[in-house]
Amino acid sequence: MTTAKKAPAKKTAKKASAKKTAKKDNPCWDGYEPTPGKKPGTKGSCKPED
Repeated sequence: MTTAKKAPAKKTAKKASAKKTAKKDNPCWDGYEPTPGKKPGTKGSCKPED
């Protein structure tokens, strides 16, 4: 009895996009901006953009 080998996963090239870079600096959803003085990821840490 033989065991089948899985094909190695294909590696994809990572491209730096402006959207991903912006997301790194701004953890809020599109249309929202960080609230000054709030810890990122906490309740009230994002507010609608003006």
